[in-house]
Order: sequence, then structure tokens, then C-alpha cells
Amino acid sequence: TACEHSVGAGKQKYTRYFCEKRKILVDKAAGRGYTFNGWSPAVPETMPDRDVTVTAKWTINKYVVSFDLAGGKIDGKETYETEQDYNTKVAAPQNPVKTGYTFLGWLNAKGEEQIFPFTLEDENVALVANWKINTYKLTYKYDIEGKNDDVFDMHYGDEISHVSTPNKTGYEFRRWWATDDNQYATMPDHDVTFTAQWIVKQFTIKFDYSGGTLNGQSSLEITADYGSNVL
Repeated sequence: TACEHSVGAGKQKYTRYFCEKRKILVDKAAGRGYTFNGWSPAVPETMPDRDVTVTAKWTINKYVVSFDLAGGKIDGKETYETEQDYNTKVAAPQNPVKTGYTFLGWLNAKGEEQIFPFTLEDENVALVANWKINTYKLTYKYDIEGKNDDVFDMHYGDEISHVSTPNKTGYEFRRWWATDDNQYATMPDHDVTFTAQWIVKQFTIKFDYSGGTLNGQSSLEITADYGSNVL
């Protein structure tokens, strides 16, 4: 009389035959994405006087999909991962955010773009966020008649080195003033406009009466702002 025991299912199933009363040697089964969890029913130690079928019991494995946010955040958190069963579909999480950057997608271990959803194989998966640094406008307004504004394309985080100190007839340059009154040292995550602030100069006109007098004075001095009316 023969006995048999079956391992797995489908293509993973195989059968062994043993003669009656011979010692039964049982291999530990191996299944991709599953952990072997014994035989059902238990394999007898020696061959009984009948055919026997035992079936492998399997526990599906879980694997971790980790998302390296590369400085970004999802829901305010700097790390994100999910654990799923083998051979299940992995969906993309919500897009992370990162100040001054645009999210382009996820890169796999080969540096290639990961397409979602994908089927989880029998291993952990590590994905990395792919970012593109943003460009913003840096504008300088001179407030000088006939002189156009200067506009520069700047990457987020670039150091801001102001243009040369301008000259304006009748005025002294004070400073570059941002519209939000923030003196940026590096480029923020938005456009910035600096406007020149000027201090008007004052000049003095002296009237010399050349020996004459007016109201008992031999001369008169008037100090006034550049461009203002003298009299």
C-alpha cells in the first residue's frame, strides 16, 4: 500500500509515495511570499496501512514599503511607510510637500520612476521622493526716471546679493526695501520685490545783497530739499 503527501498548491504541489510501514521523511516546504506553517493533518511517523494525503499550511508574508521623503513631509510627518501582504497592490500615498520644491514622483532602487499601483513582491521596497527645486522672481525697482526694473530668476535658497548701489540725482540711497519689510538674505519660496529707498538731499541758496540790506540783514540763506520750490 502506498501513501502520499502533497506540498503547496498549483505549480508548487508535489507528491511523494512511501511503502507501508516505512519511515516517512518530510521536507520543509518553501513557498514564495508565504511562510510554511506545518502539515494538515500531521504526518505520521511510519506508514500506516492506507493512503495518506497531508497538505501544507501557509501563512502569507507581510512586507514593508518605505517612502523616503527626502526632506519633505506627509501630513506633517517626516517619515512614511506601509506594511502589506505579499502579492497585494500598493497604492501611492498622498503627495508629500517640501518648501521651495515641486514633487515629481517616487524613485525605486534602480533610480527609475515607480508606477502606481504595483504588485508587492516577496521583499521589502524602499522608494525615494524625487524633487525639483523651484525658481522665483527677484525684482529690483530703482524709482529712477527712465531706468527699467531688473528681474532675476532665482532658485529657492539662493543667496541674495544685492545689485550695485544706484545713483539718483538729488537723493542719497538709503536701502533696498522689500514689500513685506523682510530683509531676505536667501531666496524664499515666493517672488520678492526690492524697491530703492531714497533720502532727498538738501541744498542751501545764499542771497548776497552786495552791500545792501534787507530787514537789517546783509544776506539771506535758504536751505531746501532738492526739487522743492525755493520761494
